[in-house]
Amino acid sequence: MTEEAPYRFSGERGAHEFSSDVFDMASNRADGETAQRVEKFMSAHFAVATTDVNELNPTGNRPEMYVDQRSYNYPVWAAIDKGSISDNTPFTFPKFNSAGSLVADHTEGTEPGLGTFTTTLDTVTPAPLSGKVEVNREVIDQGGNPQVSGLIWRQMVKAWEEAKEAKAVALLAAASPTAITLTTAAADDALAGEIDAAFVALQYVRGGFTMDTAFAQIDLYKRLAAAVDSSGRKLFPILAPQNASGTARSRYSAIDVSGVTMLPAWALEATGSVSAKSYLFDRESVHGWASAPRKLDFDYQVKSVFVGIWGYAAAVISDLAGVRVINYDPTA
Repeated sequence: MTEEAPYRFSGERGAHEFSSDVFDMASNRADGETAQRVEKFMSAHFAVATTDVNELNPTGNRPEMYVDQRSYNYPVWAAIDKGSISDNTPFTFPKFNSAGSLVADHTEGTEPGLGTFTTTLDTVTPAPLSGKVEVNREVIDQGGNPQVSGLIWRQMVKAWEEAKEAKAVALLAAASPTAITLTTAAADDALAGEIDAAFVALQYVRGGFTMDTAFAQIDLYKRLAAAVDSSGRKLFPILAPQNASGTARSRYSAIDVSGVTMLPAWALEATGSVSAKSYLFDRESVHGWASAPRKLDFDYQVKSVFVGIWGYAAAVISDLAGVRVINYDPTA
């Protein structure tokens, strides 16, 4: 015995009318039996896969989940930042130059000799930083979600901050301060001992050891993080330091080397097999200034518009005696 089909499409009347049942389902007026009947019939007679109706189900967009470039820290510039400037007008600041014969043993009845004291000026000349992006008119008209122009400007501001970091590193790299040169490929106890000896010697420079900021290049930093004594005990442990040369902060975000905080700086030289520079300095001896980045919009031609960025930055070492460069070659 064959069960009669619920619907007929030959012009003859069937037990039920297909279009009426579908309409009732679409308008939420169908009972459970009607819905079951329609679904059973369609599954038996119509094999519809997602690929058959992909035009009806376009890929969705989640603009709130836009993934931007990661934000970075700019530690070297942050260490020397002394405030803002507004333009490229050179400015000066006075500083000590020399002094002599200011105090001596006194001879009764004899007038002391004349002492000397002179000052000098450091002249700072800000230099411009700039950039420009051309955006086709069609892109501007479409806008985008998120807004393309806003994303471009945000990226330009990140590039601005990176340019300031590069300027700070370039200032230190171009200077010629007294060097602390470590033995090639020194590691573990030997490396820690050499650094300690250099720090002790700094106590005997005129004015004492006043340098409070250190940035380590990656090869030196990794050797310090891995340093162990003859028994395999960490010299700069994160947890439970005991009779150690120093400590490391969580996630090795800094290493305290005998009281001097060594900070990692990604803008220093990349890892390699040649001597690279790390820096130790007094923050009162190294200075940086910058203006806020200025956004410039140029809408003067038909096919596109330009988004520009403009501003000024300056950096100077006021006292080279307050800076040391640490040279380290990791490869024997």
